Amino acid sequence: MLLFAIAEPERARARVFALGRLLSNALGAGAALLGACACATSSPPRPSHGAAESAPLFDFASPRRVADIARTETAPPQEVPLAASATDALAADDAWRFELRPYLWVPQVEGKVARGAGVSDFGSSGASGPVDTLVNTLVIHGEAKVGPISLFGELDFLRLERDVSSSAGSLEIEFSQTILELGQAYEIVREDLGALGTLGVEPLGGVRAHFLRARVRERSTGDRLSGTESWADLFLGARFRAGATDGLGLIGRFDAGAGGADATWNAVTGMDWPFSSFASLNAGYRWLSIDYDSGTGSQRLVYDIRFDGPFFGVSFRF
Repeated sequence: MLLFAIAEPERARARVFALGRLLSNALGAGAALLGACACATSSPPRPSHGAAESAPLFDFASPRRVADIARTETAPPQEVPLAASATDALAADDAWRFELRPYLWVPQVEGKVARGAGVSDFGSSGASGPVDTLVNTLVIHGEAKVGPISLFGELDFLRLERDVSSSAGSLEIEFSQTILELGQAYEIVREDLGALGTLGVEPLGGVRAHFLRARVRERSTGDRLSGTESWADLFLGARFRAGATDGLGLIGRFDAGAGGADATWNAVTGMDWPFSSFASLNAGYRWLSIDYDSGTGSQRLVYDIRFDGPFFGVSFRF
């Protein structure tokens, strides 16, 4: 009985020790297995053979990169330069532009003027001894442009004085003429000439009003005769400019009309040189012909005359 009691505790301790050792081994194996699974989950997959430089499947961005991506996604879209240029060009084309062109015109006079019995031939071979001729001219031309449309106006002031001998005696004749022109032009041609610049052609039309005052004095008797006339003519024509937009260009215009007068025509040719962004020089030659006849007897007025001569001026653009 005693041997049995002594042997039994020893056997029990051995069993407990063996059981504890088995449990310790099991816990160690389980911890190792869990560690292996955790390592396998957190580490990136190894690249396959031949794809050593391929990007990893998982990319953890830095906070700075996240901010850059967010800023890029929320930034407004960039403007397209071509579209912006087209918009600016359209806006510029729709903007009003203005031009003022005063110029000096120095014409010679040829033709015939008469008030009642007083007749004067200007510049013709049939003139009966002209004594003096004075022509004063002032011309101001203005335009307003938007797109291809131009609205223009012009004011001409001419004054003629002449002493002549005629069948009615020695006469002093003075004519003062004011011409007001209003019209519109529309550009239908804008052609690129390459190295020569561009060619622009504009048909035009309008009305030209004439205000004429005539005074005639007979020297021997002192008799005076004066009167005023006014009339308006419609005209049609065209003008052009050929050359560099910001350089020397050739300009020209021709128009003809009738109405109150039997016939009128006007022609201009010359050069235009923009020497700055807002001004240019103009020079050339101009013709203006007027054939007007009205009234009878002492009230008859004959004004069949032509002016032609050079002009010089400056254009201001704003």
